[in-house]
Amino acid sequence: MHETFEAAIVKFRNFLLTNNCSPEILWVSSKEVAFPPKHFVYVKSPVPAANLDLARESYESGMAQNRGVLFSTVCEMKDATCCFVWFPQDQDEAERYLMPADGSLKMSVRTDSPRIRGKIVKNSLRWKLLQMAYRKRAALFDPRFLVADRC
Repeated sequence: MHETFEAAIVKFRNFLLTNNCSPEILWVSSKEVAFPPKHFVYVKSPVPAANLDLARESYESGMAQNRGVLFSTVCEMKDATCCFVWFPQDQDEAERYLMPADGSLKMSVRTDSPRIRGKIVKNSLRWKLLQMAYRKRAALFDPRFLVADRC
């Protein structure tokens, strides 16, 4: 039996603190971030509160498949860390991304120096323009992130 989502969150928050990241988590998908060719990420604000439920669903779905689940960071905000949930769709993908053989939780923090900062975008028109301009760059950032929309 795998740990609950709540227990996994506690473990991930401790992992974030150990790696000098804020333990306050904002769950995002590629719908809420845009990747310009600079060392920061635009983040749509507000991040939907429903993303927590979607992250829980992804975690539980991934654990049920017993191929492992990844909690990973996208960027750092002033008082929070933007994160996503990902799980492999098949055993081949699990092996390619070095997921734990026991199907457990894998945690990852971006360690770029300097770390990637998030810039909040509240204006919906500006957000649409940024998202259109930089949508395809998400794949350059982390190939798993585009599939994180399942979350």
